[in-house]
Amino acid sequence: MTPSDSPPPDSKSPNVWKWVGIGCAGLLVVGIGAIAAIVYFVQRTVNMSFDADSAEAVANEIIDFEIPGGSEGFMSMDMGMFKMAGVLSATNPEGTILLVGQISEATMQNDSEAMERAMQESIEDQTGGIQVQERRIEPRELCGQTVQATILEGEQTVGGQTVEALTYQAFTTYNGEGIFISLTTSGPDAATQSNTIWDSLACK
Repeated sequence: MTPSDSPPPDSKSPNVWKWVGIGCAGLLVVGIGAIAAIVYFVQRTVNMSFDADSAEAVANEIIDFEIPGGSEGFMSMDMGMFKMAGVLSATNPEGTILLVGQISEATMQNDSEAMERAMQESIEDQTGGIQVQERRIEPRELCGQTVQATILEGEQTVGGQTVEALTYQAFTTYNGEGIFISLTTSGPDAATQSNTIWDSLACK
């Protein structure tokens, strides 16, 4: 069979595991691996799951959050030194995607400046799946601190329609651990939804 004879992808697939963890948070692990994780990968198998309950549990281990209408996990990953999870809105899964990540205190202690730099560079490379029209930096409260959040405004195709979309991204340290947040919302109430969810975030 030639490439041109290959059957078309199944358009009814259930979001292909929500785009396989949104590209595992934009290949965030690869960015971190440039510093420390490659060796760890060789030594151990990554614990990755697409179980909704597991993803929700991991997300709640990292941070408290509240998504209007409820939430449902879609993926989680645990490498020991780094774990992350993704959750969606239970009532509007295409309209809200929250990705949270945590770097262990021991890893941050090895070279916290390098870790923060890698995370910030990774944030700059990600778009949250939207067509970006404006990118800006704004101070935001996160984990009781003021952080410099990257805010992307643009459009996203949802259900065959083009709608307004926002992505909020930030990285901070809390109790010695690195915390990463990426929140994408879309639709006519994207800004209100983003602010409501962001205000509910509370590190543990």
